[in-house]
Amino acid sequence: ELARCRRSGSPLRLLMLDLDHFKRINDTRGHLVGDDVIREFANTVGSCLRREDLLVRYGGEEFCVLLPGADAGTALTLADRIRLTVDRTMLPTRSGPIHITTSIGVCGDDAGEIEDLESLISGADNALYLAKAAGRNQVISSLYAKETNRLSAEQANI
Repeated sequence: ELARCRRSGSPLRLLMLDLDHFKRINDTRGHLVGDDVIREFANTVGSCLRREDLLVRYGGEEFCVLLPGADAGTALTLADRIRLTVDRTMLPTRSGPIHITTSIGVCGDDAGEIEDLESLISGADNALYLAKAAGRNQVISSLYAKETNRLSAEQANI
């Protein structure tokens, strides 16, 4: 997808999502319930996506969504729809419904300048860190900058 977007000059965005306070679920309800939450979270996020989007579990309670052809407005609208949908959904688990929230970092560009997937992930991860630092259950966006993947508060849309 990265190569295709680079060739065609179409925009590309990546969302990095983290389940807020997920460790608390594992600690209080157990890992099997935590697995239920992860599965239901993925289903909930998947229901918000476009056909061409790609949802993957990145590790632990982190997920990535690759958005080929998505400009900044599309990505932010989708990210906030995901955030609101998760916040409004009681996830069914073997121990009963559980409410969770998600923090989301968004990164990408419209100029086809993204050098590699790792840089894009790093930018989205930095935006995610800012979303969590801002109080969680937030969406923070940044533009891809090939000079540096470290974001300052001024570079992020807080």
